[in-house]
Amino acid sequence: MEHSGRIVVHRPDLGWRDRNRRAVYQVEVDGARVAELSRGQQAEVPVTAGAHEVRATLGWAGSPVVQVEVPTGQTVRLAVEPAGSWMQTSWRIWQRHGYLQLVQG
Repeated sequence: MEHSGRIVVHRPDLGWRDRNRRAVYQVEVDGARVAELSRGQQAEVPVTAGAHEVRATLGWAGSPVVQVEVPTGQTVRLAVEPAGSWMQTSWRIWQRHGYLQLVQG
């Protein structure tokens, strides 16, 4: 496969909002696990130019799938973090696609 772009996924250190310091988020691109992120880490994933589906998971829960378009020779940046406010955490943990969120930018 010829790589002509990158997807960079960063997991910011959000302190109290991301309380479980030992939790490792898994990053999937097009259904394949490509990286694991601890707090404060980022992963650079070489991809072909074009459309890709990105998702982050933590155990059985995770984020919705995010569609990204990677232009030739360019980088698309995403951040993965807990979704919602700290008050919503207790019910979001039970949502398969709502515990984490991927934000482009």
